[in-house]
Amino acid sequence: MKRIATYYARCSTDKEEQKQSIDNQISGLMKYAEDHDYILSESGVFSSRDGGNIPYKGYVDEGFSGAKSTKYRKAFLQMMKDAKAGFFDVILTKSVSRFGRNVKEMLIHIDELKKIGVGVWFEDIQSFSLNNADMLKIQLFATLAEAESTSKSDSIQWAKKEAAKKGIWSGREPYGYNIIKGKLVINEYEAEVVRNIYKLYINDLYGVNKIAKKLYVDDQIPTKRGGKWTGSHVAKILKNEIYLGKVRQHRTRKSDINSNLIEKIPIDKQIIYDDQLLRIIDDEIFFRAKAEMASRPHIESFTYNTKHDDGKKVRTGAETNGRGRYSTSHLFSNLLCCGNCGGMMRKKVQKTTRQTHHYYYCRNHEQYGNSVCEYRNLVREEEMLEWIKEEIKERVNAPEINDWYYTKLIENRYQTVDFAKTIKEHTERLTELAEEKETNFRLVVKKFISDEEYNTRNQSIDSEMQKLQNEIKRLNFIDDEIYSLKLKFEDFNKELNSLDLNDLSNVVLRKFLQRITITTYEDETFREINWRFLDSDEDDIINNNPTIKQEIYEEEMLYEEEIAFMEQYGE
Repeated sequence: MKRIATYYARCSTDKEEQKQSIDNQISGLMKYAEDHDYILSESGVFSSRDGGNIPYKGYVDEGFSGAKSTKYRKAFLQMMKDAKAGFFDVILTKSVSRFGRNVKEMLIHIDELKKIGVGVWFEDIQSFSLNNADMLKIQLFATLAEAESTSKSDSIQWAKKEAAKKGIWSGREPYGYNIIKGKLVINEYEAEVVRNIYKLYINDLYGVNKIAKKLYVDDQIPTKRGGKWTGSHVAKILKNEIYLGKVRQHRTRKSDINSNLIEKIPIDKQIIYDDQLLRIIDDEIFFRAKAEMASRPHIESFTYNTKHDDGKKVRTGAETNGRGRYSTSHLFSNLLCCGNCGGMMRKKVQKTTRQTHHYYYCRNHEQYGNSVCEYRNLVREEEMLEWIKEEIKERVNAPEINDWYYTKLIENRYQTVDFAKTIKEHTERLTELAEEKETNFRLVVKKFISDEEYNTRNQSIDSEMQKLQNEIKRLNFIDDEIYSLKLKFEDFNKELNSLDLNDLSNVVLRKFLQRITITTYEDETFREINWRFLDSDEDDIINNNPTIKQEIYEEEMLYEEEIAFMEQYGE
């Protein structure tokens, strides 16, 4: 009785020379089937890396590495299903390495096939998996194929690392750049999109998802790969220091290609350097975006389950800080904060036959009850709006408050640093680093250190020298930086003074308010505003100035003493 056979062919990439390999594998296996009087099964599928799957006479995976798990090889998986369905009883393949380079998975699949009477013929080693005598040879060559794959991976990783040391970019280029002759260069069109993303996030207070929607839907701008923008795409751009000209390569490596395991490289072994030709965003804008991201609420990942006998709910899972997702859809979205538990306030609309009421209340109290927060801290939107208007009016009518914060901000940033001394120290350190480079050169010439160690040392030195040179340049133009801050302060005051209090929105409020805290204490509700101020907020200005903190502490202690005296002796 003639046996029914199929074949399995594979190549690692979809390049033309690899496609030729597929053709050669198939023609050779069909010739083998003909010579041995096999009947070829009509089943099969041709699976390509771009996601296409078409019916085929035989099973082909085009553009899939044999080192990766078979779960990525769709034709292979279909072949296993069809084998169990009885479509064939022999699988022909060119070599052990074509069938797979992961020994463990390969032997598991061969064993599964053996149990249903399906054998695999490996032409390169003339072995058949149903012959027990051949299994030792199959295992040996599978181990060699896996070792070869690991060796190739290590060689590729080493080559990428050495190329990175020479400024060659490995991997896909980030949005905003092209790769020309192996190096990154700015794509001016995309760079302008990057700048606009920062503007929308910082100035217009858009969330990352709203920016993604604007780019893809409104502006019809595709991603680097021609796809749809998502919030995660935007967030990565806002966090990526490449836009400051700070290059970081060799951050991860495949520790085991056969298991597809990725390990993080320690930062001291990464390849890090500055290339100001790649700068798209100013430092100030980047760090304003970073501060804004840290200040915005985010989705929480904790839950509360009843654990104790007393019925109280205790936290399980990973708690962050009880804040909700970022939104600008309501007037006070992400501005109102419960002072009793630190959670954000949630909006609720209550409709009656006569009118509609808008409320905000503590989300933790509403969701988890008194065990998490004892106070609802409910406030009406209409009342809050009127109160905010009055607070803004008072701020406008008291310009000395902003003047005081501006003075303290200048003190924090510029008057606590001896710039001349710092420039001198940086210059001296640059001299030391130049001498270190000269020493390294003498050591490598005399063969006391290897070329690799020489390059590693110099990479670290060059990175530190670049940072020092940038800082010296900044310090030499510190007067320009202070003047720029002065102009921003003037613009800030003008915008505050010109606010239309009858046309307030969440975006407008968030330009001037960091948060509004609602706290219940001894059955009385208190409201407190933390104002934004330029690229900082008032709490940061106070906390970064020890003198101010001490003054406030002394004032609070004096106030408490006065209260205690009045309570004891009366007014």
